[in-house]
Amino acid sequence: MKILGCITLCFLIVSSSFSQVLDVSNLIRQGDEFLAQKNYLRAKEAFSQAVKMGTNNSQAHRGMGDVYYSKANRSAFKMAREEYKQSVNLDSNNAKGHCGLARCHLMFREFDEAIKEAQKALEINPNYAEAQFVIAGVYNNIAADKFFNDESQVKKMIDAYLKVLEIDPDYESAINNVSIEYARKMQYDKALEILLKFVERHPKNVSVLLTVAKTYRLKQEFGETQKFCNRVLFLEPKNKNAKELIEIARKGEIKRGEILDLTNEILGELLKTGNNFERGAAQKLLAGKNSEVITELNKKNEQNISDGMTHFLLALAYSLNGNSGQASSQSAKAIGFHYQDKYLEKFHKLAFQYDLSLTPFIR
Repeated sequence: MKILGCITLCFLIVSSSFSQVLDVSNLIRQGDEFLAQKNYLRAKEAFSQAVKMGTNNSQAHRGMGDVYYSKANRSAFKMAREEYKQSVNLDSNNAKGHCGLARCHLMFREFDEAIKEAQKALEINPNYAEAQFVIAGVYNNIAADKFFNDESQVKKMIDAYLKVLEIDPDYESAINNVSIEYARKMQYDKALEILLKFVERHPKNVSVLLTVAKTYRLKQEFGETQKFCNRVLFLEPKNKNAKELIEIARKGEIKRGEILDLTNEILGELLKTGNNFERGAAQKLLAGKNSEVITELNKKNEQNISDGMTHFLLALAYSLNGNSGQASSQSAKAIGFHYQDKYLEKFHKLAFQYDLSLTPFIR
């Protein structure tokens, strides 16, 4: 009887422990479901209960970290960081815990630690897009600290975002961030290639449709801008951003026409009254050899033999190439050289105003 009693007691203990493990697993599953629904209060209740059951479950602490992280304030990030640390201490193969810890380090600008934890998550799960996104976020912050002027850091950032998209082509934040960076670099076709592939798969995604429209605006293809804005308005008839963008596109189309008309008028005048160099440049520009002229004139700048005329011709070339920023900048430099041309002041004012209307989209 004593033996039977011991066996029964052991069975009850094992059964109780097994039941407790099942209960904890169910609570974690429920917590994750509530997180997905953004019901953070219920998620916290589930994960807290799982932690209190004392099974030292790494996913329970990871869940608590996710809940605190969702509050998006400094004190909550600190609590999240501690929960994630407990999670990975209990299970070093917990990819989600390492990724959560990496996100917290990123928020506190602890970049080396962020990359270290994200890489641990990727070693465990090479297809973990969110961990790769943290690494991209680190490079984004470093590039931003240098006002995106350090091309080596910008390249690291772009490459990291592209790795995210290799893992998950539908990772929307990576798509938006890398397309914005391409747009900032005036590589509009690269931006549109990524954006339009996403739109093919998700034709009702309003956020990305608007980004496509904005990119076409920067590319100065105003018809395409309006087309994608109309797609947004079909889905959301009251969308203010789309309505405003259509109006901007209409005005931009008018201003673009004005600056091109003025550019061609100036080139025609240079053919009649300019010196040999000016006439030669004007002929090439009217023949559509904009890039050739830009290369030649920039070589003069690099050799420090530029003058007001060089900068004004560059402004005209950039205008024809659709680079309103450089058209404005180069015409300003021509004014700084006191270059005398009856069109210069008018051209610069028009180029500056036009460029100003395009730039708000960029970072």
